[in-house]
Parts: sequence; C-alpha cells; structure tokens
Amino acid sequence: MRTRLPPLRHHAWRAILLLLLLADAYPAEPLDDAALGKLVAAGRAELEAALPARRAGTPVDARPGTPVDAALGAIGVPPRLRARAAAIFDALPRFDDTSGAALNAAAAQLVEGSGRNLPRGAAPPLPTLRAAEFADGLWKYVLLEVTDAGGASRRLARNYADFAYHAEMAKEATRRELGGFPNVTVLGGGRVRFSAARRTIEIYGYSKTYGRCRTCNKEAAALAEASYPGFAVTWSNEGY
Repeated sequence: MRTRLPPLRHHAWRAILLLLLLADAYPAEPLDDAALGKLVAAGRAELEAALPARRAGTPVDARPGTPVDAALGAIGVPPRLRARAAAIFDALPRFDDTSGAALNAAAAQLVEGSGRNLPRGAAPPLPTLRAAEFADGLWKYVLLEVTDAGGASRRLARNYADFAYHAEMAKEATRRELGGFPNVTVLGGGRVRFSAARRTIEIYGYSKTYGRCRTCNKEAAALAEASYPGFAVTWSNEGY
C-alpha cells in the first residue's frame, strides 16, 4: 500500500527555490586560485573594457555596482569571489591604450626584463629555430633579435594565442624556447592575422610599448614567407 505524501505548502516551494538560487550563486565545487585565474584570463578582454580611464598605480575598483564588478559577474565569477578575482586581474600587466606605457608594477617588470628574467636552460642552435611562429587568429607579435654565446645573432617573429600585450609575447617566447640565450632584444612588433585554413598571413600595425619600427613588419613578412611556404603573406605599416 502506497503512502501518499502531503502536498508541499507555499513556504516549502519558496525554500526549494531559494536553495536552487543559492546553488547557482555558490557552486558546489569552489574555485581555487588556479581555476579563478583561468576564468579571469579567459575574460580578460571584457574586464579590460570595463576599466575606466587608466592611470599608473590606480588599483582596479571592483566594488559592488562598479563596471568591473558587473564584468566579473558576466564572466561567471560568483559575488563572494569577486574581490579575489579582482586582485588576480589587478596583478596582470596592464598598459595604456594610447601611449603603451606600463600602468602597474607587473607591466613595468615585463618591459624591463623583455622576457629575460627566467631560469636559463641549454640554448638550441640558432639555425634550428623557426624564423616565424604565429598562432591562428589575430594577435600582436614581436620581432626579436636573439644572440647566442658565440656572438651570432638572428631575428625571429613570434606570437602566441591568449596573450594581450607585446611584452607578454616577448616573455612567452623566452619561456618556451629562448631562455638559454644570453641576449634577447625586442626590436618592435605589430599585429598578425594568421589563417592556417586559408593559408594567409597579414602583418600590420606597430607596438606602442616598444615604439614604431618602420622595418619590423617588412622583416616579419620575410620571416613568415620562409617559415610558411605557400602562404599568401602581406604587410603594411598602417593601422594598429
């Protein structure tokens, strides 16, 4: 014989609805700093767009009701974790959109080191390095001059997906493959629109952080032609 349960009263339904809302706002699996950092990195463009006019040394304002607080919510950061997420975002290097000047300590250190302040491993032979390495999509790039222990030098063009600034591209190049060389100099940079599917490479613009380099895009195009035979490569100094 089945026992029929009494119908839920109005206050019981309200309690269930409240529990569902809390479950949505406070996920069962709490975000640790590593996971929160990935969330912030993925939503970096949205967070940058939410910042007001930026000045050097100005901390990120993520108080409730601010544009940054709203952007943190939009990328999926729960309210209780937004202060931590804002601190993680604030620690990322930030540069002025107009002048390219460093706006915080992380950006200043990045430019000053040009990606060289890393533990050094064994340097591969310069001739074995690919002249150009580009990520699919539209990203900034840097033109680097790399010198080995014997004094030989070579120029390389590099960029990587998911990095916002030229200084970050330089640091990532050193981290991945150039850490063993005694000198890596950033000559300049611009932007690369790379399509492996269409076999096209478009190089244009300039770097505000490292200054204009009239020959960088032309040199990067030549390096791209050497590394990507069969691709249609174009370059220009126009745009940003």
